[in-house]
Amino acid sequence: MDQNRIRQAVAETREEAVALLRELIRIDTQAVDHGLDGREGNATAWLEGQMKVLGCSVDVFEPDNARLAGYRDYTPGHSYQGRPNVVGRLPGRGGGRSLILNTHIDVVPPGDESAWRHPPFSGTVADGRVYGRGTSDTKSGMAVSLHALRILRQLGFEPRGEVIIEGVVDEEGGGNGTLACVDRGYTADGAICFEPTEGAVAIAHRGVLSLRIRVAGEAGHAATKWRRGVSAIEKAMRLVRRLNELEHGWLAHKVDPYLPAPTITVGKMAGGIGPTTVPQACVLEVDVKYLPSEVDEAGLGGRVKAEVEAALLQEAQADPWLREHPPAFEWYVDVPPSALEPDHPFAVAAAETLRGATGQGTLGGFPAGCDARILSGAGKTPSIIYGPGSLLEAHAVDESVTIDAYLQAIEFVAQLIARWTA
Repeated sequence: MDQNRIRQAVAETREEAVALLRELIRIDTQAVDHGLDGREGNATAWLEGQMKVLGCSVDVFEPDNARLAGYRDYTPGHSYQGRPNVVGRLPGRGGGRSLILNTHIDVVPPGDESAWRHPPFSGTVADGRVYGRGTSDTKSGMAVSLHALRILRQLGFEPRGEVIIEGVVDEEGGGNGTLACVDRGYTADGAICFEPTEGAVAIAHRGVLSLRIRVAGEAGHAATKWRRGVSAIEKAMRLVRRLNELEHGWLAHKVDPYLPAPTITVGKMAGGIGPTTVPQACVLEVDVKYLPSEVDEAGLGGRVKAEVEAALLQEAQADPWLREHPPAFEWYVDVPPSALEPDHPFAVAAAETLRGATGQGTLGGFPAGCDARILSGAGKTPSIIYGPGSLLEAHAVDESVTIDAYLQAIEFVAQLIARWTA
């Protein structure tokens, strides 16, 4: 397929492409309680209709917790009643390589909507951008997929390999939507996992650990603090300082050619009952990012967990109270990293296609976790991570994507579909 024809078609259908994204942004598909429930079902009919217009057969199905429970990547306790995946299949003529276009439809809640200059579910166009929750993370990926295929169909392109469009639920809550697609048999010779990469092709992403640390103190009246009472918050602050030291040590010696160094972020501290009482307990919620090179024998973050615990227990030994009352650790999330070899044919094809579309073909990495690890792990489908949005916009007030980046993504994806499945 001629690149110039695709580029011209994108330019000629600019308004149609923007309207498509705005339609999807206007549909409220919030994850509820970190994915325990969600409103993704609001988009089911829209997605099904869009895929059928393209000539796809459409499969609408809810993730089945009983079937998923045996997978390493399963996240328990989530309800999927009224939250189906929507998968469209465009059959190939035969003899070509297949491709999955994977986009999560769930979005994080907008928070205080009065803080938004443009309502979060309006799809407002202003200053060369489309505004709304999910514009960057990552409904733009679904709009890119749909419009890229629409352009190719209009240009008369018929893939030799099958193209599969996945609109999945519950990525923000752990990834059971994509896992259910794998369990249902949806695999391919390559996959694009849409996430906000600012138009770069990422072939790796970091793993994510979530840790809850419980620190004990001794309650007492604030007026008698030096006679009776041990502040759990102050003891927890000592552990936070040790985590900061550990993170800075990682910066010096843990490196990856495509990813930033591992990070440790204390995202929440809760303790005490009021200002006049020495706090008896404190709980820290900690995010730890780790590299593909750090996985244990099971492909998870066991080694990193042990390193973090050892550092904190060593710090506790230096404090008389913590030595007798050591912190308790609860690891409750382990999203493994993934990596595709840069010389893999799909990575090479993606880089060369991006270079043809934009002039830039350098491979990179995605610093957060995402469903690529499920596509490439349980699904054994070589996967890249790509999207027009920015991670700086994701989850933020007034989230947006530039129209130029969105249109460029349509061109790149259309060219990659044509190249890979021809």
